[in-house]
Amino acid sequence: KNQLLRLLGTTFLEFVKNLDFMHTVSQENYPKCAMPFFRVDPSSHETSVKIHFYSNKQYFTYMNISIFAQIGKTYFKKLITTSVESEQWEGKKYHAVYSSN
Repeated sequence: KNQLLRLLGTTFLEFVKNLDFMHTVSQENYPKCAMPFFRVDPSSHETSVKIHFYSNKQYFTYMNISIFAQIGKTYFKKLITTSVESEQWEGKKYHAVYSSN
């Protein structure tokens, strides 16, 4: 798993853009699991990343903040600060929007 995470990018922005790849690989091993998905806002750049998170599980919203911080520290030697800009249910999917540095 460690090697897979390293393949997702050399910057935090690249990493987030490629998170869905990791979930696709995981989906093959856990076909009954509903994987979340992430979309990076087109206005994002290396110092300001806006992330859209979609899941059928609301509780992952705040857990992701800690995961992003640990990924930044471990893989990019960078302090990643993330906040939730908005969150709401859209039909059966939960949609949260994050801002990260």
